[in-house]
Amino acid sequence: MKIIHFYPNSNGISFLRGFRKHLTETYDSNYKYINKSEDLYKELNIRENHTDIVVFTAHGDRNYIIGDKIKGQETRLTIDSLEFLRNSFVFAFSCSTGDLGKELCRKHNTISYLGFNDIIDLVVDTREKSFNEEFSKILKQIYNEALKKSFDEFLQNNYSVDQFAKLISLNLKRAYVTILSMNCEELCKRYNVNLGRASNFKFIKKLHSDLLTTIDSVRSRIIVHGEGKFIPWSFIGDDVIKLRLIEKKLENTEYAPENEYYRFFLLTLINYKLGNQSKAVKYFQEASRLFPEYEPLRNFSFSHEEIERDNVS
Repeated sequence: MKIIHFYPNSNGISFLRGFRKHLTETYDSNYKYINKSEDLYKELNIRENHTDIVVFTAHGDRNYIIGDKIKGQETRLTIDSLEFLRNSFVFAFSCSTGDLGKELCRKHNTISYLGFNDIIDLVVDTREKSFNEEFSKILKQIYNEALKKSFDEFLQNNYSVDQFAKLISLNLKRAYVTILSMNCEELCKRYNVNLGRASNFKFIKKLHSDLLTTIDSVRSRIIVHGEGKFIPWSFIGDDVIKLRLIEKKLENTEYAPENEYYRFFLLTLINYKLGNQSKAVKYFQEASRLFPEYEPLRNFSFSHEEIERDNVS
């Protein structure tokens, strides 16, 4: 399982370089950065029968994600050109792409889609225009840090996509609460704000009130489509207690019929790790029956005798 990150060169999103740097350093060999639409299409095409995490940090609209510019014209990644996102987790940190994500899950069987259902203009809504630059700088840093922290917690703790969405919202709110507790010097150091500004009572008062309003607006726009209860398979560790909890959730939650192959694959993996060979073989057969071309199934090498023995029992 790879983390495929599409991050084109575009005005207004350069502040997300910190997120890209974090993914590069943290996930290393599992991470692939792409900034050209043509290269993205090629990468998606060769992994059609895999399950990967595809991250978009780009501008967006209800019907497309905006890619790189070719001869001065921006490319548009539409529902039809993104058909090879099937079987994958898609996290689009892009404005207004909620409807696109819904269609990707419905039409192309993307497993899960996390995005935003409206514009996420990272400019603090305030009447004090003279504070705009500092407020927006703080907000963009908060957003960047919330994405990094939430992404790591999501993968390391085997959280579901629904929980990932809640984590982003929670970490945005936590950052705001932290700001409330900061004195002038801490605010200057953490967010590179001028000391004169940070010492201004009116500045602090408006920062506390208007920043909260804007953060809450961003939080309210987070949306999940597809299977919100699923987790990325290759980040599941070997902790027995955690494995059994995941198994129980998978056995007691209903999923769309077209995604049952992934549920059975997860159950195969978990029982394989737990040493429950018979159950692992049973779930492996179910996953293979539903999606024989599914590449992650190649990770298991059950013998013909084991499969036959399971059939007899």
